Amino acid sequence: MFLNNEIDFSLSSWQSQIVRIAPEYAQRILNERSGRNRHENEKYIDRLARDMEADKFYLSAAIIFDRQGKLRDGQHRLKACVQSKVSFDTIVRVNQSEEVIEYLDIGKPRSLANVLQIRNPDEKYTNESAAMCRPIQFMEDDEASIIPNKYTLREYLEVQTRYKPSIKAILGTRDSEEKVPGIFVGPVTGALAWAYSYYPLETLKFAKQYMTGLMLTEAMPANTLRKSMLRMTAQKERSESHRTRAVLHTLMALRAEIAGVPLKNFNIKDVLICKRKLKDFFLKPLPLGRDFLPAFETGFTQGQVQASI
Repeated sequence: MFLNNEIDFSLSSWQSQIVRIAPEYAQRILNERSGRNRHENEKYIDRLARDMEADKFYLSAAIIFDRQGKLRDGQHRLKACVQSKVSFDTIVRVNQSEEVIEYLDIGKPRSLANVLQIRNPDEKYTNESAAMCRPIQFMEDDEASIIPNKYTLREYLEVQTRYKPSIKAILGTRDSEEKVPGIFVGPVTGALAWAYSYYPLETLKFAKQYMTGLMLTEAMPANTLRKSMLRMTAQKERSESHRTRAVLHTLMALRAEIAGVPLKNFNIKDVLICKRKLKDFFLKPLPLGRDFLPAFETGFTQGQVQASI
């Protein structure tokens, strides 16, 4: 395999080539062939540039172009090359299909949020949508805690696809760009998206109350949940056990709201037992015989903050 100074875009998808990318050529690629890529990470570019300047950047994983000749993976390396003004050698593959591109895990590994950003470049809240998938998966499996990196990117994408309507509905309850720390977080929104599949109207009403803080009284379960999440945030509780508790707290509060019972505090002695009881409740929806969402929507859209519904 010969070292080229420019990319041959006529090669087949299964053929690789090694190219020496000069800073000027890197800039030309970025100017003329930029495609849909994840958001730029300036710190990562700085680190790559320092490695190139120190001659510590070696033959890297492949830079990828799609069938339209657009750059789909490698933007950070090319920008680091321009920034450092140092050439680098890299494998290049052209004419790659969308299926191959979607599951890339080279260079800086793609996260679920990266893939969602590429799939839906105009969609808001892709990071929040990605953060909701682990709590959903936690409620689907038999684990006693949210476990990082247990599932593959493909498996999380399948979760996101299955629950996309639920995720969209819950994210839609956020009616403001203003973000209260600890309220709009993945464990809570993910738990609500999971529950939405079983109790859509009740979950949507609860989510709007929780997200906005409107139409709440002291005794309402959504208010109890808000206090719990704000306390966790103030204490900087960010471990997986805390995220697990946040999921369970959310579903316990929603269950209390649906059942019409008070909720003074959250008492979890055994995670698996608590999780099993919650799943038993939500997987067998109660015949409530009531539809309180339209009345709530009317009061909410008219800005009527009332003590009760």
